[in-house]
Amino acid sequence: MFCTPTNSMAQQNGDFEKGAENGSLSSLELIYQTTKLLRENGN
Repeated sequence: MFCTPTNSMAQQNGDFEKGAENGSLSSLELIYQTTKLLRENGN
């Protein structure tokens, strides 16, 4: 299971840097790599 915490904090520029696309690209990469491993292991 994956969780992406969101709230009203860290919404101002420079308050908390989340990276490219606010972390969406990293999240998609994590999901892709996880599903790839699960398929390779027959799950």
